[in-house]
Amino acid sequence: MPKKQKKKRIKRDPRAYLLRKITKGTTPFDSLDRWDQVSVLKYLQEKKLTNQIFEKRGFDVLTQLFFVYECSLDNDYLEIKKSKVTFCSFKEYFEYINGTIYTSACYYGYKFSNYEINEFGIDVELLNFDSFINETISDFPVTRKFSLYRIKKYYKDHSFVVHQEWFKTYKYRLDKWAPLEEKLLENKRVFDFFADYVHYLQGDLTNADFLMCDDNIANIKTLGLKIDGIIVRSTVAKELGIPLHLALSSKKGLIEFEESETCESLSNSEYMLQRAEDDDYSDRIAYISDLHLLHRYNLSNCVTLEDQEFINRSISNTIINDTPKTRIKLLGGDISSDYEIYKTFISSLSNCDKQEHSFSHSNIFFTLGNHELWPFAGEKLDHIEDTYRELLSEHDMYLVHNDLYYYEGYRSPSRISFQELQQMEAEELRYKLRSASLIIFGGTGFSGLNQDFNANQGIYRGVLSRENEIKESAKFEMLYIKVSKALFDKNVIVFTHMPMKDWSALDTPTNGFVFVSGHNHRNYYLDDGKTRIYADNQIGYKQKNVNIKHLSINMDYDWFSDYKDGIYEITREDYINFYRGIREGNVSLNREFQHLYMLKREGVYMFLMINPTGNLLILNGGSIKHAENDSLEYYYDNLVSYSKSIKLFLSRFDSFQKKVSKAIKSLGGYGTIHGCIVDIDSLNHLYLNPLDGTITPYFAFSMVNKFVFKNIASLLKLNCPKLFKKYEQLCIESETQRELITLDNDLTISEEEQFVESTEMYKISRILKGLQFTTKYNIVRMWSDVFVSEPSEACGRLIVSGLIDPRSVPAPPRKKKTGNKSTNRNTGQKPSIIKTDLSKKEQKYKAKVAEMTQTIEVLCYNGIQLKSEYRCTLCGHTWKETPPLFKANPICPNCKK
Repeated sequence: MPKKQKKKRIKRDPRAYLLRKITKGTTPFDSLDRWDQVSVLKYLQEKKLTNQIFEKRGFDVLTQLFFVYECSLDNDYLEIKKSKVTFCSFKEYFEYINGTIYTSACYYGYKFSNYEINEFGIDVELLNFDSFINETISDFPVTRKFSLYRIKKYYKDHSFVVHQEWFKTYKYRLDKWAPLEEKLLENKRVFDFFADYVHYLQGDLTNADFLMCDDNIANIKTLGLKIDGIIVRSTVAKELGIPLHLALSSKKGLIEFEESETCESLSNSEYMLQRAEDDDYSDRIAYISDLHLLHRYNLSNCVTLEDQEFINRSISNTIINDTPKTRIKLLGGDISSDYEIYKTFISSLSNCDKQEHSFSHSNIFFTLGNHELWPFAGEKLDHIEDTYRELLSEHDMYLVHNDLYYYEGYRSPSRISFQELQQMEAEELRYKLRSASLIIFGGTGFSGLNQDFNANQGIYRGVLSRENEIKESAKFEMLYIKVSKALFDKNVIVFTHMPMKDWSALDTPTNGFVFVSGHNHRNYYLDDGKTRIYADNQIGYKQKNVNIKHLSINMDYDWFSDYKDGIYEITREDYINFYRGIREGNVSLNREFQHLYMLKREGVYMFLMINPTGNLLILNGGSIKHAENDSLEYYYDNLVSYSKSIKLFLSRFDSFQKKVSKAIKSLGGYGTIHGCIVDIDSLNHLYLNPLDGTITPYFAFSMVNKFVFKNIASLLKLNCPKLFKKYEQLCIESETQRELITLDNDLTISEEEQFVESTEMYKISRILKGLQFTTKYNIVRMWSDVFVSEPSEACGRLIVSGLIDPRSVPAPPRKKKTGNKSTNRNTGQKPSIIKTDLSKKEQKYKAKVAEMTQTIEVLCYNGIQLKSEYRCTLCGHTWKETPPLFKANPICPNCKK
């Protein structure tokens, strides 16, 4: 009797088992929902199984490569990562996926050879040669009646797009009959795979825009597709055998000035230099100049209009999608000496901006370079300016030419024209821009003071003579002097095509102003915090690559900048406007008070109030604290030394915080600083003790539910494994590398975590945040009487210790204030609450208004910065308005007389 044979134990595929367990049957991985996919990957990871999870696979007809998407799990965020792996041959592809060529696969455009079919045992009947999807464009029914239909087919951001729109059209009369379109319906589909795109369009690629597609579109020529009107580059068009739209020769515009060419060759390295981010400033602005599009076309061997449009779009993408993202961008002239090419570039730039920022467009500012004048030989400069301004305005862009733009809050920029700027006095201009966070002043500038490279060398092509060039530079310098005098302490960018030395005889630029220019192709950069010149992104004639650069700037303003040192009684609106100026717009003041005071001394501020019960309170933003001393003069007298002591002590802590923040960012974490805390991510943080410099790593669900770890390595190992790998590598490298991370080098991993319910660290962090207003904005918001009269770092430590734990430091003996003691060391005079005597100014202003109009009288004048009260003698209407606004429109708002 034969022996009973044992059944072979078949190894089960844990991947298939888990799929069956989750889905009650065998289901392709890419058909699972996200959480089931995460479960499968987590299971394989925990069991340390080597099974690979593949998603869609097949053949890409454009690249002529086989591909497969392989899935893995990112433990830090429980996200599924999909990596595309490509293969040059079917054999490599077959072996990599272990022969699973039928599941979730598409081989559109590939013809298997007899060798491949026989060698790998392929059942051709089971292969999918069509697409991953079933639906087509015909499956989107339109039942509503429409009179206009548009369809766009294009390639964007590595995807293929079909965008359909249906409209109802009718005529609408405004000033004249005009066509109006009402969108009835819209359908937009985005495809990752070309096979799906072709299937959805049922093989109709008519008028498809594949200009920006990096893959070889010419590989579709044997597929029998409809490609009439397809938009591609000239090299692809030739292979497809479609007509070329030849561009006009641009050789005549390729005039190169010897001086510019020499400067360009000598300063190429400065153009390539990338500067580090400057943490001392809050905002960044992008800038570029001297694109010289005709030279870009020539260097790229552009043959057709499509080739030129490819260059336009590529440059537009670089400008609009800059890293880091910026809202304000400066393009400093010499874009093109051909107006039609200029127009097509502006259109490309606008379209790119609208596609990337559908809700909030970039604010793009231009100056005119001398090359922009070439197409208008013999025409007046004013007409040329109007032509460019109108073009840019149509695309929501701005031309800066002998005028200025300014930002207030989050509004779009406002403009002060040349005529307005010319007529304004410095005091009026300063008042108008009191709450401006950023000012962009500029124009061409011209080369009136350049004796070597000017109109005599033909740089304007018959638009300006040397005499007129000198006049234009003098006009611009006059405006610059006025702006410099009025706005010397504001955030001003002087944005010109020519450098300052070409249009101004002044020895040095205004301290703090940022100067952006181009023209001479001499890439130059200087920024020592006072003199700030950015002329280092001039592309010029020879550069093939186009990059965007950034400058750093603050966009804050000081509401009380014109107030001299003293103690002022202010309004609630003044207080809110002050904090709005430093972009702390969430600060409110809803409390009732008898008096509200602002103390200002040597640029340092402090705010106090007297409440309805007569107590003196210190304002810390929107919160209050009782003042230990009841004398305003006491705080005014000690304000400067107190703030200096805080800065001396916290400067070292601030530097330490920035190093830790930079280290966390280098690992891939957030690095956000608030108070004493640096965020690793939304749940993991580092608490930095300001007194002893120790670092406490912790994980927190809330302010109460916190878990403290032994060291940074332990927290990263357990909660942020991806960051831990980088941290571990830095810690074992050289001393120089180790210094970069500035954190502890203890890599002893402990899984122990201590639950901490106390909120003490948040209390200390709030105190530090209040003190950081002193270091950053010169605002004293917290006061401790534990200090000495002379500023020192030791005194600063006492102040911080006293605020954190008043019991830890001895209280100094309180000295009673005497009336004879001087409280203003600069003048020897005791400061009083300032109420300006306006009697003489009021009489002068009333007389001035009487000269302007005989029907309006001034009831009350409060100075140029506050609203005055007026009355119309004709209708009796009274109203309030600031003097500059009244001066601009001296009529009654009621009767209009």
